[in-house]
Amino acid sequence: LVTTLAEGSAAAIDWLENTIGAELHSVGSFGGASVKRIHRPINAEGKIISMGSYIVPILEQACIDNGVEILFNAPVTEILMADGKAIGVKAEGYTVNARSVVLATGGFGANLNMVTQLKPELDGFVTTNAPSITGDGIKMAQAVGAATVDMDQIQIHPTVEQTTSALITEGLRGDGAILVNAEGYRFCDEVGTRDAVSAAVLAQTGGYAWLIVDQRMVDASNVITGYISKGYTVQGKSPAELAGVMGVPETALTETMDKWNRAAAARTDAEFGRTSFSWPLDTTPLYA
Repeated sequence: LVTTLAEGSAAAIDWLENTIGAELHSVGSFGGASVKRIHRPINAEGKIISMGSYIVPILEQACIDNGVEILFNAPVTEILMADGKAIGVKAEGYTVNARSVVLATGGFGANLNMVTQLKPELDGFVTTNAPSITGDGIKMAQAVGAATVDMDQIQIHPTVEQTTSALITEGLRGDGAILVNAEGYRFCDEVGTRDAVSAAVLAQTGGYAWLIVDQRMVDASNVITGYISKGYTVQGKSPAELAGVMGVPETALTETMDKWNRAAAARTDAEFGRTSFSWPLDTTPLYA
């Protein structure tokens, strides 16, 4: 599976562009990536934009152009079987018969009872999943004899705005953002794998961290601009001023920013071994 993913991904990017016109020309780093390999869309001004809001309308139009009928507000309730094979589905108001059935209903991250049953240590966590991701497809598959595997392998994400359950994309860390704790210090390689960075955040005072970006990153990303407009951030004209609104020690945050900016300029992180660098966070104002 990993080999297929690695060897087939370039062709998928080419197909999206050449077949349906979805251009993903910005390439960045995400968690656990040793090289830049995450393809993202950009707008006419060259700013990074949201993948979902960009690509879903293009995919929808491609369906329409190819005669694919999309039925909305028709929750599927049952997979129809005959001789051990799936031959269709029953939905509210519809029965669809088919030669085969593709199950693409996603996971169960928004079913917090199911999450807690499978992984009790996640009791009390929020979810960034859409409200519809409740595991209905998995339950329907189990009802007709499908096996499951790794159901307790539930991924948590290290940067989630807790009051809104908004996922703050790890592309920010890949593009140069850092994480600091309540004491104002970095505590890990921010571009490690999600489980490692999440565990590191949870181990800090209060089990939380601040994500810091600068104005240069804001200017390059409509995604970050959206976070600011939604009220997820605080800002300051200097590390000391930012520390004041964050409620962390000014001396510590100033020291942290100076140390990081030197590391980013030298592209060497002696403290935590980070290998993904873009530029120092030295264009004010700063945002957390």
